[in-house]
Amino acid sequence: MNTTETGARERQWDGGLDRSDYSEWFVSARDELAAAARDAQWDQVMRLLRDKKGLIPDHWRVGGTTWFTPLHQAAWSGAPAGVVEGLVALGASRTLTIADGRTARDVAAATGHDALLPLLEPDLRNPARRDVLTALDEHLAGLVEKRIRPQLTVRLRPLQTATLTELERGTHVWFPIPGMYGGFSIALMHNYLDVESWSRVVGGSGQAHVITADGAVIVDEGFV
Repeated sequence: MNTTETGARERQWDGGLDRSDYSEWFVSARDELAAAARDAQWDQVMRLLRDKKGLIPDHWRVGGTTWFTPLHQAAWSGAPAGVVEGLVALGASRTLTIADGRTARDVAAATGHDALLPLLEPDLRNPARRDVLTALDEHLAGLVEKRIRPQLTVRLRPLQTATLTELERGTHVWFPIPGMYGGFSIALMHNYLDVESWSRVVGGSGQAHVITADGAVIVDEGFV
């Protein structure tokens, strides 16, 4: 997730799982980032994140199966503290998990890099109970599926609502859906999600939902 150009939405989640979902340039750039992080080439990682428009610290290799981000690779290899601090400063999520469910802190603990553990402890600016987040995950994923199927066959990695606890309350995350020409704008409020979704090529397609631990309720529609 990262700051967008407009500033209207502060973060982004690129959840498409297939290389065909994105442009050749974007896939190549994410490959380059993943390879540099895997090889512990931290100067190159930082240069790519700084200079290549569209790359963010929470990106993994498109089509990969482990979902290691640069922060997870830093935890794995025992990167210098300054690297971890730099990735976090650029917006790397410390609550984001890889495919086997581990955070970067979990990875550092498993590989014996104990000095990094304090740096990888999430700073929860908008905490929520674990059971609430689990329910929100389920209902958000269900809403996304309901909105895009059967028109789209894209495979998606859902947004983990736990990552929103690291952001200030009300910070919107943009989840663009490949092929939708739009997506979902999602914010964690006080134990509930505020969600708007639309397609730019379908007039009046906008819908607004409130998602609580009990489910999703539509509160507005017909905009955009």
